[in-house]
Amino acid sequence: MNELTKEEVLHVADLAKIEVDENDIIKYKVELKQIMNQIDLINKVNIDEEEILISPSNNKNIYREDVFVNEDVDILKNAPKSNGNYIEIKRFLNE
Repeated sequence: MNELTKEEVLHVADLAKIEVDENDIIKYKVELKQIMNQIDLINKVNIDEEEILISPSNNKNIYREDVFVNEDVDILKNAPKSNGNYIEIKRFLNE
């Protein structure tokens, strides 16, 4: 990649909404060139024939069959107040 121009560095600084002086322009020319060189290296990688790795492990969901178990657990005996087969609670209103 060719060296970045002063205008390109100022354009990037404008996009980033930062003010730069002449010393910053020289510094950012070098740093942005290094970043662009790394991007070029990534773009050169041939991934056409390689299988894309989404996860390093084979995550599989293992489901169990739902089985209804009729246990006579009297939940209402632990409730402070009940009415028939219902548990009574305080009334909540959003006003």
